[in-house]
Amino acid sequence: MSYDDFFEIINKEKDNNHLSHAFLIETNDINDISSFINKFIKILLYKDDSNYNIKIDELVDNNSYPDLKYIEPNGAFIKKEQIIDVISDFSNSSYYDNKQIYVINDASKLNGSSGNTLLKFLEEPHDGVIAILLCKNRYSVLNTLVSRCQVYSVNDSSLFNLSDDEILIFQSLFSKNKGFLAYNSIIKDLPDKISFINFLNKCEKYIFSIINHSNNNSLINKDNSFKYILLIEKYLSNSLYNVNYKLFLDNFLVDIEEVI
Repeated sequence: MSYDDFFEIINKEKDNNHLSHAFLIETNDINDISSFINKFIKILLYKDDSNYNIKIDELVDNNSYPDLKYIEPNGAFIKKEQIIDVISDFSNSSYYDNKQIYVINDASKLNGSSGNTLLKFLEEPHDGVIAILLCKNRYSVLNTLVSRCQVYSVNDSSLFNLSDDEILIFQSLFSKNKGFLAYNSIIKDLPDKISFINFLNKCEKYIFSIINHSNNNSLINKDNSFKYILLIEKYLSNSLYNVNYKLFLDNFLVDIEEVI
């Protein structure tokens, strides 16, 4: 979804008192992530007081809001001790009697130890504490963490398009009876499971774009869009299993026949 769509949803959830305590955001093609996250944090912190909000703008922009913590990978991973430090810091009351927010950059770097520590914190959230997990791809993040978060996929542009070559592959994969006829061509264009999974990620973004925007040139029927997304989600979730690629592709083509 676009910036505007995302912030509109967050503002509505805040107005209705339905804000989640944990967000996982796929950053996709966002060029200026820091500005995007700063705006998100400000919305979470704003009150019905313009002078207070001016102060919040200043504190967030200068990275001096005392109840805002950033966690970056320490080497190859985010370490358990980094999560424990945040939990300890947020055991005290908020300095400004407002939300306490921590941002985890590259949440895919949470390993078993740090991920389990964070999971316990997410399962028993403290009042007013909000987690923001950032990643390029939600499927690179531990499933147990993803399931505890409200997930959003945000793009710089509101409409996601495929290239001409990608459209041809899309048509082969998502057309009834055509996938197996174009099997050799698909294997040539997507020679391994990694390239296939990367392409499915693009397909998912494209289909979401069709759902969210009027697109008369779309390659699929909108009525089937959610069925396609569910199927793609299934295969993206199963991509970590050690399954032969050709068998993986065969199963996908069989399943898509049943969806169309």
